[in-house]
Amino acid sequence: MNCKLIQELKQYSSANRLILTGTPLHNNLAELWSLLNFILPDIFNDLHSFQQWFNFGENTDLGEQTTGIVSQLHAILKPFLLRRLKVDVVTDLPPKKEYILYAPLTSEQKELYQATLDKGVHAYLKKKALDSLEKDEEEVEAVEDDKRKLRKRTKPAAAAYLLEDDDDTYFEALERGDYDIPEETEEERRKKERDAARKQAIRGVNNQHLQNVVVQLRKVCSHPYLFDWPAEPGTDECIVDETLVGGSGKMLLLERMLDELLKRGHIVLIFFQFTTMLDIIKRWLIHYKDWELCALIDLLPPGEA
Repeated sequence: MNCKLIQELKQYSSANRLILTGTPLHNNLAELWSLLNFILPDIFNDLHSFQQWFNFGENTDLGEQTTGIVSQLHAILKPFLLRRLKVDVVTDLPPKKEYILYAPLTSEQKELYQATLDKGVHAYLKKKALDSLEKDEEEVEAVEDDKRKLRKRTKPAAAAYLLEDDDDTYFEALERGDYDIPEETEEERRKKERDAARKQAIRGVNNQHLQNVVVQLRKVCSHPYLFDWPAEPGTDECIVDETLVGGSGKMLLLERMLDELLKRGHIVLIFFQFTTMLDIIKRWLIHYKDWELCALIDLLPPGEA
């Protein structure tokens, strides 16, 4: 009720008041009271008294409290709430069938899940990031070594110039590439690149807010890439390979389901709570399945949605 808009609206004199809301009313009693107070301020005039209606005492079981609150809310709201169910609006809609399928965790998900429970997820992610960097460095170094060997084989044998050579001869040799870059200089450059990449990887892990354990466990169960999506060696492009599916138990199950559902002519609607998971699905469907899809993303802050 501290909202300036509500305070201004309550100043208007009106014979009737109507509120259209999609808010789950039983989630927050104070918010429910503010809506009822706006409609009937003479009846719902005290928040504390309203909350006492739902005080079932300390000896009441939590499940009983929930059932009691919901029942009382239905009784209170019935005179003020126009509620229409799906069956009232679309009569030809078939009844909903709900199936709950359980997807096993992959080995990486199990490790990450346990690290989250042990409050060691930061250390786990740092180790994974550094191990991945080390593997990428070995691959890049192998390519660089091959290039160096090729340059050595293609350069003239007499490519050494003495200090007494004149400047013209020296610069002509540089233009031809006859002078090798000193091994120490190249190694220093690569070392700086490695150090910078390691610092960036550790900084990326440290910048993640991982305090809410329940949220982190939900992310683990979706896909490890929700914590760290590795990039292609030497680039900033996210890896798109078989690990998009193989790294997640849910993705493995989803692949089997989608193949069968689309084969039967179904249209599939999938909901995600994490936008990164939507990115994973999109890249997988585009690069590996070549399927058409349409994505709707809510980018509004929670207060503006």
